[in-house]
Amino acid sequence: MMTRQQVKNALQTALQGVPNVKAIFTARQRLTPNSQTPVITIYLPDVKEAQLTGPAPNGKRRIELTGLLEVIMIDVNPQTEVGEAIFDGILDAIDTKLRQAFNLAGVVDGSAIKNLETHIAAPQMVEGQNIFRVGLKKFDITVTISGA
Repeated sequence: MMTRQQVKNALQTALQGVPNVKAIFTARQRLTPNSQTPVITIYLPDVKEAQLTGPAPNGKRRIELTGLLEVIMIDVNPQTEVGEAIFDGILDAIDTKLRQAFNLAGVVDGSAIKNLETHIAAPQMVEGQNIFRVGLKKFDITVTISGA
C-alpha cells in the first residue's frame, strides 16, 4: 500500500538537481535562513478516493492526490532582473523534472503532470533591499490500488 510519505519522497527524488535549489523538504521548516534559499517544500493537501471495481478485499480503488510545491527564494541580487530570471529558471526546471517523472519511479500509476498549474505571488521587499519570491505549483497524481 502506497503511503503519502512515499509519494513525497518520490517527488523529492524526482526534483533533485533543479538548478540553484539548495534544499527540498517534505515538511515545512520552522526557520529557513536567507542563505538556505531557494527551497522547495512538498505538500499533499488533498486526497480523493473512489472505488473502481468490486468491494474490498479484492476490489480496486483509485486515489487522486493533489501535489503542491512551494518554491521560496530570497533574492539578494542587486539587479532584480537577474533574480527574476533565476526564479523563472527554477520554475521551468521543476516542470521539466515533473514531465520526466511520469510515474515517480513506480510509486504511482498516473502522471505527476496530468494537470499542472503555476501560481506566482507578486515579489515582496524584505529587509529593505532583498526580494521575497514565492511560486506554487499544483498538479494531480493518480494511484490505483488493489485489495484495499
